[in-house]
Amino acid sequence: MLLVRRVSNPKRYGIVEAREEGEFMGTRLLRVLDAQEKPPVPKSDLAVSAVYVFKPSVLRALKKTNPADGELELTYGISGVLKDGGEVLALMLDKEVWLNVGDPDSYIRALNHSFQELLPPRPWHND
Repeated sequence: MLLVRRVSNPKRYGIVEAREEGEFMGTRLLRVLDAQEKPPVPKSDLAVSAVYVFKPSVLRALKKTNPADGELELTYGISGVLKDGGEVLALMLDKEVWLNVGDPDSYIRALNHSFQELLPPRPWHND
């Protein structure tokens, strides 16, 4: 199981192809059909949002992977599970805040957002 969301620039993310399967606890449920890591020609705009729960089968699939660039990506494990006949489901994030931390600028923005949400209001700060 993983969480996905639509993105405007799918070339920057691990992407999944999926089809609607219904609903789970008020959230759209998808069946993952394929996964790609930062594809030059994305087949969808559904980005893996770095929240997932997997059985050990994903680790077995990753062990079988020998990436050409030497960088092991989770999307390779997802693809491996699917090729081995396994099942991967996803929940679609629609309204939730997504704090991407994939590069230094987005990491700083995520920290700032988190601090603003967590810190009590300052009495001297005018809103």
